[in-house]
Amino acid sequence: MNTRSGYIKRLGVVLLAVPCLAHAVLGGAPTSASTAQSKFKASVKAGASVSSNAAFTVNTLETSQGTTITEYIGTDGNVFAVSWQGPQLPDLNALLGSYFPQLVSNNTTRHAGHTPNLVNNSDLVVQSGGRPLAYRGRAWVPAMLPAGVTTDQIQ
Repeated sequence: MNTRSGYIKRLGVVLLAVPCLAHAVLGGAPTSASTAQSKFKASVKAGASVSSNAAFTVNTLETSQGTTITEYIGTDGNVFAVSWQGPQLPDLNALLGSYFPQLVSNNTTRHAGHTPNLVNNSDLVVQSGGRPLAYRGRAWVPAMLPAGVTTDQIQ
């Protein structure tokens, strides 16, 4: 009985830790170097550019497969948008965090010659497209866009 009780306690600790592993990038704090490695198997890109726009800065990560992930960070310190480009899709569950269920629950709308809108509502916009070895996409929370920032700036 004591062994079973210990097992249940350890299982409970693991289950409590799982939400921490799924910490949202979109809508949350920017990814630190240690978090980038554990969540995305990525590193903060050397010489990453910082936007000259006073409304936001960018944090650029590069996965071990060569996909670039860019976080757009508002002056409040939260990520209001993300974009990706590269040979493999990033882990969208980790990248979108608490917004991921909206992506899963929406049907993909494809338009020939256009980036498909996977989600397009007042809470979240996700666009993704490409072909094998050349994927790109972006996602943002419309309500979090800083004043004066347009979605054209999310590349």
